[in-house]
Amino acid sequence: MTQPVLAYHSSADHVVGPASLKVLSAALPETQLEVRELADSYHSRPGQRRREHLTGSLEFVRAHSRVRPEQAGNDG
Repeated sequence: MTQPVLAYHSSADHVVGPASLKVLSAALPETQLEVRELADSYHSRPGQRRREHLTGSLEFVRAHSRVRPEQAGNDG
């Protein structure tokens, strides 16, 4: 894997434990992995703040995309 990776992690996740994040961290260079903590979330969606997290994901993709933001959405 060579692309930047954004991982969301909840300390209260009862399905995916902290070992999974350790494996991911060990497999990727620190500069390639960005981890965002979800304070008010369990395993599923990030609760009431899900829009904020989805917006953060979109910003991450745009920041690491080869397409400039002003070109996004243009078909021609």
